[in-house]
Formats: sequence, C-alpha cells, structure tokens
Amino acid sequence: MVASGLGLVKGGVAIGNSGRVYISGVTANGKGYLAAFSSGNQLLWSTYLPGVEPPIHAIPTLSPGGESLYIGADDGKFYCLDALSGAVVWSYQVPVGTDRRIRSGAAYDANAPNGAAVYFHCFNGFLYALNAGTGALKWTAATANGLPPDDGEHPQSEAFTSSPVVGADGSVYAGSTDGYVYAFNAANGAQLWRVNIGRPMEATLAIGSDGWLFAATRTADDSRTSESDVEARVVAINPAKAAQNPSQAIEWEVPAFTGGPGYLASPVIDQGGFVYVAEFHNHVVKLHPKTGASLQTWVPGGKICQTPSLNQDGLLILGTSTDWRTGEPSYRGIRAIHTGKPDSPWWSVGEVGGVPVGDFLGSPAIRCTSSGLTYIADTAGRLYRFSSGAPAMAGDWPTFQSGVRRQGRQFSYSFLIAELTGFYGYGIYSSTVRNLDSFGRASGQAPGYYRYPYGSEWGVSAAVWRNLAIKSPTGPVHAASGTFAAAVNAFGDVAGWNGSTRPVVWPDGANVDAPETALALGEFTYGYAADMNAASTVVGYVWNSTATNVFVWPKNGNIWGGYVLDGSGNPALAYAISDQTRVAGKARFSPNGAWHAYVTEVNPSQISTDDDLGTLGGLESAAWDVNDDSGTVGWAHNASGRRRAFYIQIGGQSLQPVNELPRLAGTSGTTYQSEAYGVNRLGQVVGKCQNDAGAWRAFLYNPGPGNLLTDLNTISLDGGGTPAGQGWTLTEAVAINDGGIIVGHGIKAGYTRAWILYPKCVE
Repeated sequence: MVASGLGLVKGGVAIGNSGRVYISGVTANGKGYLAAFSSGNQLLWSTYLPGVEPPIHAIPTLSPGGESLYIGADDGKFYCLDALSGAVVWSYQVPVGTDRRIRSGAAYDANAPNGAAVYFHCFNGFLYALNAGTGALKWTAATANGLPPDDGEHPQSEAFTSSPVVGADGSVYAGSTDGYVYAFNAANGAQLWRVNIGRPMEATLAIGSDGWLFAATRTADDSRTSESDVEARVVAINPAKAAQNPSQAIEWEVPAFTGGPGYLASPVIDQGGFVYVAEFHNHVVKLHPKTGASLQTWVPGGKICQTPSLNQDGLLILGTSTDWRTGEPSYRGIRAIHTGKPDSPWWSVGEVGGVPVGDFLGSPAIRCTSSGLTYIADTAGRLYRFSSGAPAMAGDWPTFQSGVRRQGRQFSYSFLIAELTGFYGYGIYSSTVRNLDSFGRASGQAPGYYRYPYGSEWGVSAAVWRNLAIKSPTGPVHAASGTFAAAVNAFGDVAGWNGSTRPVVWPDGANVDAPETALALGEFTYGYAADMNAASTVVGYVWNSTATNVFVWPKNGNIWGGYVLDGSGNPALAYAISDQTRVAGKARFSPNGAWHAYVTEVNPSQISTDDDLGTLGGLESAAWDVNDDSGTVGWAHNASGRRRAFYIQIGGQSLQPVNELPRLAGTSGTTYQSEAYGVNRLGQVVGKCQNDAGAWRAFLYNPGPGNLLTDLNTISLDGGGTPAGQGWTLTEAVAINDGGIIVGHGIKAGYTRAWILYPKCVE
C-alpha cells in the first residue's frame, strides 16, 4: 500500500514522467481532490480544486510530455494543472445546461488541426474541444448525452460519461446515452456520421488496430422483460462503412452474458486484436474482433465497475467490488486473470497488511518497467503498488483511455530490436528461434553453460524468451542439454524434441520448471514436435526405417494422446497447426513423387490429394505456416525452378500466379528467390528474399494491391534509425504473431544471432 486517507478514488490512476502517479477522487465530506506521488511512494502534492471544491469522478489525463494534467469536475469546469506542482494553469466553465457535471476522461491530441486539443464530454449533451495550451474553446458538438439509466444497482449519482477517443486519422469519436456513437471532424466539430446502437453508453469506446470501434453498452432499462432489444450489448462498428452508410456500419453485436446494468467498464484490446469485455455481473469475456464469437469466459467474483489493464504476458488485472446481491465485502479484491489459461483467475488479493481492500472504479495502470510495476486505487482512498511481472502490453488500445497517460488517442507503438541471447556464458555462439506465442514469448534453442547439482557444462538447450529474459522449460538442470523448443503457446505449454530425437512437451514450461513429457510415437522410432496451437494440440512428424508420417498429439486435461495422419502410404511432414486444427507441411502424393505443399481442412483424419496445393509451375513446394483467419504461406518452385514465397488464403484449392508474393521493395531483378515462414491473423507474412545482389534479407509483407516486400533492415525503430543502422543484417524472419511481433535470424558483429522486433511500451 502506497497511500491512504485522501478520500475515495473514483477515476483511477495515470502515470507521468519518472513514474509519477496521479489519482483523483472525493473526500468524505464531498470535496474533490487530486494528488501526485513519486515513484518512490512519496506524496508530492495534493490539492482541492478552487471555488466550491467540487467532487471529481474522472480519471486524470496527462500531456505527452507529462507537464500538464487535464480533468473535469462536477462544477462544470474543466481544468489544466501543472503536473509538477498541482497549480491550476487554466480552467474552462461549461456555459450551458442544467446538468454540467463532467465525468468523462479527457482525450488529448497533440496533432489536432490548429494546435494541440483536449476533448471532454459533459452530461449537458455536448462534446467540447479546447485549445490544450490556453483553454480557449475550439468548438462544441451536440451528442444528446445525459444521465444513464438509474437501475438501483448502479445509481445515477455514481454514473460516469463515456469519454471521447481520437482515431489514427484524428477523427473524434464519442458514445452517448442516447444510443448513438458519433464521429466528428477535429478541425471544426462537424458531425461526420452517427451510428444507432440502440442502447445507452457509459463505457468508453475502444479502437482496434484496423480502426474498428468497439462499444459496450448499458441495459436500456431494468425491467428485464422479454424485449431482447433492451439488453446490454457489445457492438463492433466499421468507421469506413459508417462514412458511406451508417445503417450498414455495425459488423456484429453480441448480448451481455448476465442481466443488470450491463457494461460500465470499457473494452480492452490486446496486441493480437482480441477484445476483452468486463460485465457488471462478474463476467470477463474474450471476443473475436471480426466475428464477436465468445472465445473464453472467466468469472472472477464480485461486480466489475473497473476497466482492466493488460501486461505483456497477457495478465489482465482489475479490481472487483462488493456484490450487490449479497452485500458481501469478500467479493472485493485485486484480481489477475491469465488470458492464456482457461482456469484463471490466476491470483486474488482481498486484503493488504491485514486491512480489507475497498471497491474499485476507473482503471489500474501498469508501468513499462521490466517488473510491470502496477498501481490500483480503491474507494477507501488507498493506492496499492505491486509487481505484475511484465511491462504494460504495447498494443494500439490495450487499456482504458489508451496507455498509462490516459490520452485517449489511438497510436502505433515504435519498434525496438533486441538480440535473443543465450544462457549464462553463451559467448558468441548463436541462438536459434523458431516460433512466437500471442504474448511475444519466443521459443527455440540457445547455447550456454548449464548448472546442475554437480557442476556445470557447456551445451545447447531448449529456450523460451519472455520479455527478453531466457529460461529453459526444464529448468537449470543438465538433463536439458540437446533439447529444442519448437513452439510455445499462451497457456505456457512448450513443445519440441529432446537430444534423442524424440518429440516432447514441457507442461507450462514457459512459466515454471517442468520435466519433459515424452509424446507417443506409435510404431515409429524418432520424431519432431514442430508446432502447437492455442489448445496445446501438437503436430509434427515421426519416422522409422520404412515410413515417415504426420503425427497429431491432442491435449486432454494434462495428458497428450496421439494419432497418425495417414498420407495414403506416402511420406508426409507437418510444420504447422492452426487453432482450428488445420495442418500444413509437405508430402509426396505419389510414390517417389515430388514434395508438394499441403494444407488440410479443419480436424483432418488424413492427408489426401485434395489437400495438395501444387506449385507455381515448377517441381516442389512446402507450406510453413497456416492461420485460420488468413491463409497458408510457404515457398514453391516457379517454371524457372526458383523458389518463390507464396500466400494462399483459406479456402484456396491450389497455387496460382496471384498467390506468389512480390519482390523486395527497391529491387528490380527477376532471378531472386524467396521463402515465407510465418503468417498472422491480419495476413501479414514474414520470410526471406534475395535482393539484387543475391543476398538474403528478412521481409515483412502487408497485404494490399501493389505492396512490395518490406526489407526489415530498413524499418524505423523507436528513437529513429533502422536495424541496419544498429549494426544488424537481418537475413530471415521466421515467425510473426497477431500483434506484429517478429523473430528471426541475422548477423551482427560478424556472428549469426537470433533477434526479436517488438513494440515498445511508452509512458
């Protein structure tokens, strides 16, 4: 616990320069206050707003430089404070309306037309745009926003207003209690469109990396009649369609999973684009961003009035409050849900120092430190600090009001490059990276000295890199020598093979030290586990002196079974498996025939000629990755006998010229070769391609007409510069996850090394 005694914290936590922490709330006698703490837990300042000292329910917003704090209050005034001293720099009085309370957070846009702007929403039915430096009014826009429904469970006296958010193109979006989502021109406040979602909004919109808006609504009333249209819902809106025809803009909508008020907490989006919604009545649900399909549900206990935050390991942190149905304070807690595990909550804290925690509003904030220092505040006026184990997730919209400074602006994070190092004492010997999970954990093999009970020895071992730190899934024992980790998934299971060329798994080996578990071989002698999906089903291939076959090992509970995918008596290899259990690899479809790429349908029983993808006019091909939402990638010979990278969408029957990926940007030759190794849900492809000098270069392909391959040596990194400018020559990219994190191999200081390109968490 960092601090206590200031008063109820209503809005949540924002983090500024040097880890300063800002909170806002209401004292026991109804006065609004703001306070700032140092990263070392010292109270730097606390202040009441001038005049009537109005209550403050909103969460603070900080300017990008951290020098200014913006917040509105119940007196209808919007304030700019000096973040270092707490002094009021300027204020703006809402001029009209019978209810002028400001309970939305603010959105800050440094790149707004005519100078930096700050936006806020008011109960009087208007959205306001002010000059961020002076407080001068830029424009107002009508939204008909007012009080949300008063249903007894969540009274109007405690209501918030949906905060405005700013899209990547500068458009300003707001959800209203009138049941519409609005879009405005940032230059003059002109309404661009509005989409009728039919239910009031109190939660703030979230924006996906593709610009889609996700709205979580209140229940229209508390009658809970048979009228299904009053139910709270989660709605996905496509702004591009809204601009053409608002009535066609809703891509999908799904009803709430329980009754009551619906959603007070805002949607949260992870790096992969998946949407998490926290319903008032004790449900957290993971939704597919393109379909709204429910992928996973957790019931953490207690009512949920707080928007969660995500760290890089996929730990979703939130506070829960007293359950209205029982009044039991035992439902209050700081809870962590591991989004990669169906049996979460992972842990829960109900008291600190022997003192029970209070209820929770607003949102926690996770720092970009390696320990993931996390702050969360309760309605008892206490601010808590703990380590979450990993930095905040660096997605386009990972948490309420987008990031620890709560600026409410969609933006893309800059990339960093780092070496995936070996174990202690690894020297100049190279690590090998093979795969990624949805949280950016990489798997492969690394060299180093291994400590075991009787000394140490140099060798190579299976490796998992988590936030750049390395571990062996087996732990620091000599028995790990010679192992290889081919795949890791969000659950933390690791699959690969051991030094005896036998397929193995390490249950939860990414998180704990786990002895290897041998996978079944059937009648075969050797084998490799090549890939694993989100459900921990493993795929690979096995062989003996007479046959080579694909093998699938499904997980049931904590046990892996196994069966052969028969290739009609011909040899077949598997390199990848999708979450829906499509299998990809290469096979001979006739005795002694050429190897051809294949991809199966969902849950295959065999590999047949119907799965043969053919070639691009040449002899052979191979498929290296498959994604259910996009397609299959690999390489195929063309008529000239050159390997060319291909990408064929799901449902494609055979390779056609249109499936060949283009050349590297900046090149003109036609004799190059290329290979694709990884594809994500968005259809982004990675691999390697030769430039005009014949040298291999790692590439990224973004789907779209006319797009060439991007040489990853030339991409811009955080703080400027390129990988080439940092001494790297990136020769191949082997995997990309849905968050755009990429791993591969390259040369630095004359030696081959494994690398990772990942987005930087920004404070």
